[in-house]
Amino acid sequence: MTVIPSGRRMEQAAVNALRTLLHTVQVKGDVSWRRSYGYAVPVRRHSETWANGNVPVFCVVFDPETERLYWANATKQLRVGGQKGRRPRTIRLSGTIEGGTLS
Repeated sequence: MTVIPSGRRMEQAAVNALRTLLHTVQVKGDVSWRRSYGYAVPVRRHSETWANGNVPVFCVVFDPETERLYWANATKQLRVGGQKGRRPRTIRLSGTIEGGTLS
């Protein structure tokens, strides 16, 4: 019988926990989220919830043509916009997830 090192078991448990979390949130995937400046997710009626919740909200979009994930901290963008007197109507996604790292 193969023995799996305890470190590997913990790593797999962490991956499974993240996978479970991702299955419980709304995930976008299509080229329709692409804009001339990058990618965006409309805020619509979520502005207050995303800005004032006790857990930060991140928007993630998968572009099937580039096979990359693009992300942004929606809570931060909404709070900064609120401090300036105008919350954004869309969350602009500028970061990418490539090869398992965030940039």
